[in-house]
Amino acid sequence: MKSFWDERYERRGFVYGTEPIDILKKTLTGLSPGKMLLPGDGEGRNAVYAATLGWDVQSFDFSVEAQRKALALAASQNVTIAYSLSDYQSYHPTINHYDLVGLFYNHMESEDRRHFHKRMIGGLKSGGKIVLQVFSKNQLGRNSGGPKHLSLYHSIEELSEDFSGLKIDMLKERELNLDEGEFHQGLGSVLQMIATKI
Repeated sequence: MKSFWDERYERRGFVYGTEPIDILKKTLTGLSPGKMLLPGDGEGRNAVYAATLGWDVQSFDFSVEAQRKALALAASQNVTIAYSLSDYQSYHPTINHYDLVGLFYNHMESEDRRHFHKRMIGGLKSGGKIVLQVFSKNQLGRNSGGPKHLSLYHSIEELSEDFSGLKIDMLKERELNLDEGEFHQGLGSVLQMIATKI
């Protein structure tokens, strides 16, 4: 998988665009900047946007090509992000450290997903937020993005169970007209969630 993502991110330009994901942009409106964690951050569009608002952003991905492009994007915007190389299974956040964790298009098998989400909850401060957008199971077979296997998609029921210890402020499935670079184009079925650690 690492070679697949390195090859994708080697392309000229930003394959998922440079604009932040809309749910993150809306959530940050009115929030005071703090510490943010962005797993699987790819080319850094979300991290760089948050950093321009004054957030202290830590990102990771396992693609060195993604890291290279994210740091170049940050430099072009005169901001700094901390971007490390790691996969989902190996990354352990600092406990009770982050004000916001952004989970965007992080797709993995169910057992890995549950353990990963538990670790991300552990990294949140009390009062901190999880902001999430992933493809739903209804995305399978569409040409607007996402994995090729149903087991890598999520359902509302799975997310409700994974984040049952948080106050779920919003969790819904939406049809969005995606315009996020070359690989997220067209009508897509996504799950969106905002949840708060009490």
